Amino acid sequence: MKWTIKRSILVFFLLAIMCILGACGKNAETIQNEFAEMLNGEITPEKLVSADAYLDKYIGKLDTERASHMLVEYEDYALRFINSEVDKTLIEEMKGFYDENDKTRELAQNIDELKSFDQAMKDADIIIGLKKDEIKLTLDYAKLSMDYQKNILPSLFHLYQLKALEAEKPCIENATLILNWQELAQRAYEVELLMNEYKDEHLVANDLKSLYEMYMNFILMGANNTPIFDYTTMEFSSDAKKAYLDFIKEYPDTTTGWILKEYFSYLDETGYRLNYKDSTESKAFFNHCAWLVIEAEKRVKQ
Repeated sequence: MKWTIKRSILVFFLLAIMCILGACGKNAETIQNEFAEMLNGEITPEKLVSADAYLDKYIGKLDTERASHMLVEYEDYALRFINSEVDKTLIEEMKGFYDENDKTRELAQNIDELKSFDQAMKDADIIIGLKKDEIKLTLDYAKLSMDYQKNILPSLFHLYQLKALEAEKPCIENATLILNWQELAQRAYEVELLMNEYKDEHLVANDLKSLYEMYMNFILMGANNTPIFDYTTMEFSSDAKKAYLDFIKEYPDTTTGWILKEYFSYLDETGYRLNYKDSTESKAFFNHCAWLVIEAEKRVKQ
């Protein structure tokens, strides 16, 4: 009898330990609620690091749908910090410690605050870079997508891969197109493919739509410092024309290809010329481009 009681106590003790170690751990709802609570209030580097650590610890305990939403919540949280809540003074002070061409940047050893911030950003999966004498913070989509590929929906993984590509080689900087016309069309096509494949997945729909709209607007209208019609001669870019005709030939049945066909029909009517200084001409052109983008989005959703 004594042995039985001792054995029962031992079994109970072992079960308790197992419970503490995880057999009776947090359920999905608890994890989501705790994470949501962490994201309340003012965002600091320390809170970002804590949220990132919590995400890393518990995302594997959720199904792919919940895990994907959790990762997007962290994305929104980090972007809010980057875009509106980061200490601008601190960012300004970091300029002297970064080399634009050196991605292994080292901070001065005696600047503890800057070193601490630099490490916090690394821990929070945020990249610090220097471009045009300005510090830029960018969420490391490439790392996030690869770290959590097995936990999240394929649609979110592919979206983050596109965002990583855009972060690494953006289509535009300082009102100047960095990509050439052919690359722009290819980027739009890649987004179109994902929009077709994941048209019923609301988690990625808006971001894909925004990316597609951005690329299409630049394809059709160029940028202030990279006009698609020459400011002086008013002639349509010969490079753009060749790139778009090549794209139509290779992808004739795509939505992007359809846009470009309609675009060329309009250009045929205008003689491939536009005087930006003529308000009537400019308004007609930009209105037609806006219509094409709207129609493209409708077609992709079909």
